[in-house]
Amino acid sequence: RIMTTENKYGLKETTEDDNEDEADLIIAVSTGDINYVFGAMGLLIILGGIAVTFVRVNKKRNNA
Repeated sequence: RIMTTENKYGLKETTEDDNEDEADLIIAVSTGDINYVFGAMGLLIILGGIAVTFVRVNKKRNNA
C-alpha cells in the first residue's frame, strides 16, 4: 500500500496507477583478498631478482 507520494517537481498525485520510480544499483566485482595480490606481486619481484642474478652470474662465468 502506498502511504505517501512525492515527486521531484512537487506535483500532487491524483491516482496511484502507473507510478514509476527509479533507484541506483551499484554492482562491484571483487577478485579476491588484497593480501593475496600483494603476496603474488612480492613473489614475482623476488623471482625476477633471482632470474637477474642468475643471468649476471652466467655472464661473468662466460666472460672469464
